[in-house]
Amino acid sequence: MRINAFTIVITIAALLASASCKDSGDVAVKGVSLSETAITLPMGTTKELTAKIVPKKAANQNVIWESADKGIATVNNGVVKGIKDGTTIVTVTTLDGFFSAECQVTVATVKPEKMVFHSDYTIEVGQTKSYYLTWVPENADMAYSVSALYNDGIIELDEENRLIKGLKAGTTQIKVRTFDNSLEKNIGIRVVEKAIYPTDFMIQMDHDYQAGTSVRLNAWSSTMKWEPEDANYREFNIKSDDESIISVEYEGANIYILSFLKAGKTNLVFTVNPPSGKSILRMGEFYVHAGAPKLSIDKSDKDYWYGSSLILIPGGSTYTLNFLYENLYHNDFAVTNADVFAKYVKLDGKKVTATQVGSTNMSFRAKDNYSYTTSAGVRVMEKPTNLAVSNDNSLIELKKGASANIGLYTYPRNGTVGRFDIKTTGYVTAEITSSLFRTWSSFSSFDNTRTLVIKAGNYVGTGTVTITNKDNPSLAHTFNIKIIN
Repeated sequence: MRINAFTIVITIAALLASASCKDSGDVAVKGVSLSETAITLPMGTTKELTAKIVPKKAANQNVIWESADKGIATVNNGVVKGIKDGTTIVTVTTLDGFFSAECQVTVATVKPEKMVFHSDYTIEVGQTKSYYLTWVPENADMAYSVSALYNDGIIELDEENRLIKGLKAGTTQIKVRTFDNSLEKNIGIRVVEKAIYPTDFMIQMDHDYQAGTSVRLNAWSSTMKWEPEDANYREFNIKSDDESIISVEYEGANIYILSFLKAGKTNLVFTVNPPSGKSILRMGEFYVHAGAPKLSIDKSDKDYWYGSSLILIPGGSTYTLNFLYENLYHNDFAVTNADVFAKYVKLDGKKVTATQVGSTNMSFRAKDNYSYTTSAGVRVMEKPTNLAVSNDNSLIELKKGASANIGLYTYPRNGTVGRFDIKTTGYVTAEITSSLFRTWSSFSSFDNTRTLVIKAGNYVGTGTVTITNKDNPSLAHTFNIKIIN
């Protein structure tokens, strides 16, 4: 029998404990068991085993833990930690009676689902930077290789010491690959003669998103604005105040993936920490919605809209835009092309006033956003100067319940538009049923005739219908109606 220090310690402790129990008459230990008899641990993780002494009322509850191979797994007060791949036995032994129980422990490397390369991606000529990898999940591990994709002499790789050295100015790539070829990634490296550190930066990204979507932020994309513009050191970090609403995943090479998980709002904190210079911090509130954010304009008013174009007359013709907001935190908008339409219309808040004949376009975006936009074509036409009607009889006779269609012609025919207010008296009703233009292949070829429908009531009597041009109130006409059986 092989006797070691552990055996001697247990034996002495057990004899002392046994003698103590016999002297005092306390309840002696009769056995021990473990909460599990076999466990599997990923390398680097821990799991706690619980020892159960029989009987529960035994006076001496003390035990000793031991791992048969500490190179594979260690144990400390029942907490087992996986060290490297393999199988070993963890034993618990009581000090009273040295009863024991065993648990088979298997340590297995967790295969990574994703790898993240960490280093500075901007290196000065002659400068050396270290690199390392992290894994998803965090307890995963695997051997990997790093190699230059191109033999361009821009960088020098020291794979043994995990170093990258800049040799000459330029942009190149390295390939990182696991030895089983399950994961592979190309990483861009920029070597510069001299690093230009940013003094400020801005992120031009939306603040409203739909749950279940994600965006990819790259330090060199148009989303990131740097000062000075030629700043070539663009290492930055992002942190979410609530990862359950917006999660942040670093992909490596100054690329982050933002995932919008559930409806809510939280802050994102962006920081730049240049080796030389002052740290820069930007923080913004971001909103996640159940549905897709959208900005649009209500274009249903047929007196002012023809398709997607707003029709106005100079010299006082105005229209108030009605914006529609869907899944946007702020029900507000910003103008994006005021310099384009300023010649033809004036915008005061939501109120559009025509100033000069011509055509233009108005563009808008949702407040604090860049992607959610809407627009409206605008056609400013000449002020109407004359009005003609297809039935100019001094008295129009209609049978009870009958109706009459009357054409309204506004002049100049190819340069203006007919919009009318309608007032009725007596037993008649009236409405304009046609669209703003009858046909319209272009703004130089259209028919602005509109149809007025007058309907008699169910009683014999009289009534009137008066139409007044909205853009030139001096253009008006009254129809006298006689209702007969």
